[in-house]
Amino acid sequence: MLDWYFLTFFGDSMLLLPCALILFLLLIASPATRAAGWQWALIFGFTGGLVCLSKLAFMGWGIGSASYDFTGFSGHSALAASIWPPLLWTLTGRFSHPIRSIALLTGWILPFAIGVSRLEIRVHSVSEVISGLILGYLASALFLWLQQSKTRPHLSWPHFA
Repeated sequence: MLDWYFLTFFGDSMLLLPCALILFLLLIASPATRAAGWQWALIFGFTGGLVCLSKLAFMGWGIGSASYDFTGFSGHSALAASIWPPLLWTLTGRFSHPIRSIALLTGWILPFAIGVSRLEIRVHSVSEVISGLILGYLASALFLWLQQSKTRPHLSWPHFA
């Protein structure tokens, strides 16, 4: 039997915010990927800001939709979908194309499973999970699309002369 609470942890901000910071630091460490690091920070920051605004709008002013059972984007779903694909793509920069493709596919599937876990433990509605996944997937897809013609990250220790 699948432990939904264990799976939902992989979308928790306690795990993902440090991962987002690590991804940013990894990207800005090299001059070849520094611009990608700042792109990541802006895209991720915008995504996180939208999640926060949607929750504040409901909690502060009751803005939501009763007919869609929507009180704000699922933060677990949105953060997971925005972080896991770029993080796994970056961490596998030195691997072969098939390995990197598997890592990226894992990065796309894991957030979906996290979204399902949020439904299974009954903390979000279908509309909140789907909208969170769409928001997060758009953010990670935009970031990865912007990296198409650029140097892919090759993580290694810096060499000092």
